[in-house]
Amino acid sequence: MRYARHEGGIVRDVFNWPDDVPVLGSVSAEAAAQLVPAPEGVKLGDAYDAASQTFGPPPLPPLEDVRLRLKGQVEMELLERILAGAPVGGLHVSLEDASRADLGGMATTAAAALAGSVPWPAEYVRGWISNENVRIPMEAPEVGLQLASGVGAYYAGLRQHSRDLKDAIAAATTREQLAAIAPAEGWPTGEPGNA
Repeated sequence: MRYARHEGGIVRDVFNWPDDVPVLGSVSAEAAAQLVPAPEGVKLGDAYDAASQTFGPPPLPPLEDVRLRLKGQVEMELLERILAGAPVGGLHVSLEDASRADLGGMATTAAAALAGSVPWPAEYVRGWISNENVRIPMEAPEVGLQLASGVGAYYAGLRQHSRDLKDAIAAATTREQLAAIAPAEGWPTGEPGNA
């Protein structure tokens, strides 16, 4: 005999029980109360209506649950891209807070060097250290500014796309609108500043 075990009207297990072994006496009365004969096709997650003793498709989650799941997917997509870093010449520059702050300091120095206020430090000429622990040469302050600007623009593009997705999620009023939102698509790719 095929049985389904349900909790709160949701099928949690489906299994075959030997015909020659009685259910009552083999399991507790509490467990037996959760078991109902199950026709073929019943699967985990299906709905069970005790009043009509019928099975149906899984209940749809509330719209707010779908919305929260999508927001979580957007956050994970953003985090993965931040942790990967900004692509620069086949390497990656860290997008973590401290690295972006360091890039800002380097850009300030580069701007001052271009204005003739300070020399361009030899430490920067040696290069910016990528996530792969390879130096990205910055032989002139212009190169440093381009690196900082490109990485900053790439980071901003990630944040803006994340915000656009979250705004679309918040504005959606139907399941169809929420289903049309693709958390993994549309993110900036390639060199910083490029789509």
